Amino acid sequence: MAGLLSSLNVAELEKAIEELRTNERFKIWSDPEAASLLIGRLAELDATRALILASARNSMGFPDGAVLRSVLEALAETRPDAVLAWLRTLPNDRFRRSAVGTWLGIVSKSDPEGALAWAMAEKVPASELSGLFAKLAERDAMNAVTRAAALPAGEQRRAALNGAVQEWAKTDPGAAMAWIRSRPADRLRGELVTKAMAGFAEVNPSGAAAYVLSSLEPREKADAARVVAENWMQLDFAAAKGWVEQLPKELAREVGPRILGTWSDRDPAGAVAFVWKNQTDGGRGEWALRGVMSEWAARDFDAAKNWVLTLAPGPMRDAVLSGLLTERRWGGGGADIDPRAALDLIVQLGGADSEARRNAMSEQMQRWARDDFEAAALWARNQPDRKLANELLGGALRELASYDPQRAVRTLPTLSTEAQLSAGKAIAESWAQLDPAAAARWVATWPPTEASLEASREIAARWARQDATAALAWLQTQTPEFLAQSVSPRVIGPLASSDVGSAQRLVERMPQGQARDQAAETLVRVWSRTDTNAAQAWVQQTSILSPEQRQRLQTPNPPRRGGR
Repeated sequence: MAGLLSSLNVAELEKAIEELRTNERFKIWSDPEAASLLIGRLAELDATRALILASARNSMGFPDGAVLRSVLEALAETRPDAVLAWLRTLPNDRFRRSAVGTWLGIVSKSDPEGALAWAMAEKVPASELSGLFAKLAERDAMNAVTRAAALPAGEQRRAALNGAVQEWAKTDPGAAMAWIRSRPADRLRGELVTKAMAGFAEVNPSGAAAYVLSSLEPREKADAARVVAENWMQLDFAAAKGWVEQLPKELAREVGPRILGTWSDRDPAGAVAFVWKNQTDGGRGEWALRGVMSEWAARDFDAAKNWVLTLAPGPMRDAVLSGLLTERRWGGGGADIDPRAALDLIVQLGGADSEARRNAMSEQMQRWARDDFEAAALWARNQPDRKLANELLGGALRELASYDPQRAVRTLPTLSTEAQLSAGKAIAESWAQLDPAAAARWVATWPPTEASLEASREIAARWARQDATAALAWLQTQTPEFLAQSVSPRVIGPLASSDVGSAQRLVERMPQGQARDQAAETLVRVWSRTDTNAAQAWVQQTSILSPEQRQRLQTPNPPRRGGR
């Protein structure tokens, strides 16, 4: 293979590399290992071309980091100058930041001083200094923290100290903590304590755990205990779990929700039970439980459901129930549970009415209505709570309108008069996704109420995004008063991007008021992106702007004002 590669010239290598490209949405190379091998050989002949090919991105805009890393590692030994020149040509975006981080990580292994000097000269993001000062601390920790502390106050010093202290604590946690204690008792010192405990826990988690409980101040313990538990669980799950379960309750309440991601990978049932036991109210525990419960339900739905059935009503149970019933998407968490069974479970659990409980029922009702609207609607109508029944029917109608709006409209009169207003708005919004013109004609038959105005506003916004030309034609037939109520910045932006002249005339037809002011300013911002001179000429000539507006808009990129 080596002989074959050495016989290929640049053109032949590029042709072979191109044949490895894949058309799959999330991939770049059909064979990343072969790509790395070929691009590595190309790097020996043409370093810049190899870097360009190695940084190719897939349809989602992401490169294959492993391929780029392999080329950077090869060039670090032979052509570092080419890498540096290439990095300087990149725009200052996420890809450049990632490439710089990878490069610094490679170079700092053998030459941390050189890597640091380059990073400071090129003004790389402050976050990169953490890894560089960690490398310096491997050689001389005291020197590293002293140099980090000497940097100007700000993100650079913070990142540098974090990296140096965490590395120091791996080899001498006592000295690292003594140095930290000598600093002012500010927010940074608290952060450094946590970093030191993270480094300590990487090499001696049980020692770090004991130190947290015996030697840290109360305000420092929660963050430190979290990083110790997370590191320990990676090394010895059973021992770490045992330690966490023995934490004082106040500390357990702080730590539990923040380590659920790590804990639930191994033991979702234990993680959920721990937080439930120690969390006496809502807050952080609720959102944490929701996510972990979703993972548990995906693995063993019956066990998760049976556990929920033992719980007392309250906000925490609502959060757990929400996680249990999360619909599985994209191979993620949640349960493949029949929506009828989910609704029956919610009713079986009972308890006081709450927003979370009603939201869970509404979500399941919409899932059911996707496949069998009649059965879902019948179940909703049979609920003794008439207000809840109407809410659920409204949600089902929203879903029905997404594929059969005419049927949804025919069904609307079966709801109470009050419920028809909110359900009608939901139908109009869903219908606007399919046929905004038809949705607009239907809403035009409503009596003028706040609900009809909100529906028209939403139709206008969705229509403008889908087909700005048709939306403009519709709006041009409306009264100035209707425009004032329906044309928001969400509407005028897409319209101006499509046909700035028509959008301008539409704004000029609007009556004086806040809506016109906001629309005019949005128009100028959008117009200025393509023709600043024309936009500024309009600002000077139009009579609809106040002197204060005209002054503010006399810039190529006028400042934004609040809008709906």
